[in-house]
Amino acid sequence: MNKITTVIFDMDGVISDTQSAHSRIEQDILGEYGIRMDAAEITRRFAGVTGREMFPKIFSEYGVELPDIEGVLQDKWRRMQQVAAEGISEIPGVASLIRDLHANRFRLGVASGSRLAFIELVLSALNLADYFHAVSSSQEVERGKPDPAIFLLAAKKLGAKPGECLVIEDAESGMLAAKGAGMKCVGLVLDRQRSYPADMVIENFGELSVERIRDLEA
Repeated sequence: MNKITTVIFDMDGVISDTQSAHSRIEQDILGEYGIRMDAAEITRRFAGVTGREMFPKIFSEYGVELPDIEGVLQDKWRRMQQVAAEGISEIPGVASLIRDLHANRFRLGVASGSRLAFIELVLSALNLADYFHAVSSSQEVERGKPDPAIFLLAAKKLGAKPGECLVIEDAESGMLAAKGAGMKCVGLVLDRQRSYPADMVIENFGELSVERIRDLEA
């Protein structure tokens, strides 16, 4: 039996309410190139996937010539900075869970598809930065989720073996990445009637506790 010593959080949609901002901004940018894809579909298909991988795929699907990808990404992150400046909210209950895990001596990390500077901005804005021992960004790996690289990097930074790690994710791509890394996974989902590639699914953080995490060690 592997003891869970380490918990790795996705950020957008798990720690902060920023996933909806990502998808809304991506919808707006795509619309400027004549591509009509609503934010809900973007979230469903691409939450956790890097913009560097997502935008070329969508442009190809719609038969639209790919613009300068660096320019598109810079535009997106400029808009995300504006969102952050207007205020960021935590996902209800996550701060309490983070504090409980920290008090119980779990090592805590963040592994996010967002840029490192944005991750640090969000954690600081929510007064959570000091609880985390390491932060990993998709900028540090060759491929984003569902590739497991970002979670394996997070485990390495945290000094943990994959079997000692639990990942908390809201995106299916992230859940697949966690399982591909050989880690336990809790899925934070809106519709638990669907099947997810996670060891446990919850609809809110009121359903998750240190004790329930320990139950996953069996």
